[in-house]
Amino acid sequence: MNFYFLLILIVAVSARNYCGQWQEIRPGDTCWGMIHGKDVSLYELKQMNKGLDCDKLYVGEKLCLAMARSQSSCRTDHKIRPGDTCFNIWTSNGLSQMQFMDWNPNVDCDRLQIGKHVCIMRF
Repeated sequence: MNFYFLLILIVAVSARNYCGQWQEIRPGDTCWGMIHGKDVSLYELKQMNKGLDCDKLYVGEKLCLAMARSQSSCRTDHKIRPGDTCFNIWTSNGLSQMQFMDWNPNVDCDRLQIGKHVCIMRF
């Protein structure tokens, strides 16, 4: 009986949440405005977007507004070539750093491996 409890505990602790809804920041957006009418508090918004400073929102950056227990499938990937950096990959594909890292949790941007694939678009 203790084995099953331990197994359930391990699965629960190791479960990872993914962003289920991204929203791009537009001119005039505020944190309060982005969550207005949605089932998310300012505290939750900040938890989903680590390091978020509501006084310094950048147009074009994307914020996570809802979490999901599973991640959607990768629609388009990018094969890493010599000279690629994570920054260049995410900016040239219109992604935020947070999106790119959420979609590619096992990528080490300091040690990109040539020939490996990273996800740049999800369903």
